[in-house]
Amino acid sequence: SLARVLQVIADAGLAIEHLTALRRDQGKTLWEITVDMDEEADRSLYERIGQLPIARFVGKSDRVFNRHRGGKIRTVASAPINTQQMLRDVYTPGVARVCLAIQKDPAAAWEYTALGSTVAVVTNGTAVLGLGSIGALAGLPVMEGKAALFAELAGINGVPILLDETEPKRVADIVSGIATSFGAIQLEDFAAPECFEIERLLRER
Repeated sequence: SLARVLQVIADAGLAIEHLTALRRDQGKTLWEITVDMDEEADRSLYERIGQLPIARFVGKSDRVFNRHRGGKIRTVASAPINTQQMLRDVYTPGVARVCLAIQKDPAAAWEYTALGSTVAVVTNGTAVLGLGSIGALAGLPVMEGKAALFAELAGINGVPILLDETEPKRVADIVSGIATSFGAIQLEDFAAPECFEIERLLRER
């Protein structure tokens, strides 16, 4: 019975977060059981459930990994591009007029592009909170999470930028080189003391 399955989970010291009957058919019920389970949990739990005479373990998934699958952020148009006229306005030929206006008056970029609401979230992954020096690529889920929070809480476009570089001057050179693309730069999870030198170099430019 379901009670025996739940007892196996309880005996493993795990908390059940959610229980849902997905399907009932000819006296059999397919249950989805959500369990608070970390990497250190006893993986033999699946086998013990499958060994019960009245239960069959049919599969598992990780909610955290599922929510990260494909990434947590995306770029979307600020308005639907659903007519030929809209396409001509936002891209060629209409966009050329806006480009020339910005060439004549660079300050116009703050009004006619997303510059003012776009932030670079830059990291080299040398001091990721709670994880340490795991590298830029491994730190990308954290940067995506930061960008997702920017979008959800402040309507800001956060763009993760990963740097495979630790030397302060080279980092400063790279960040300075891309700065024109963003309204602001956020340095995230750089190890000390290099982070202070990077910040100093950038402030001087």
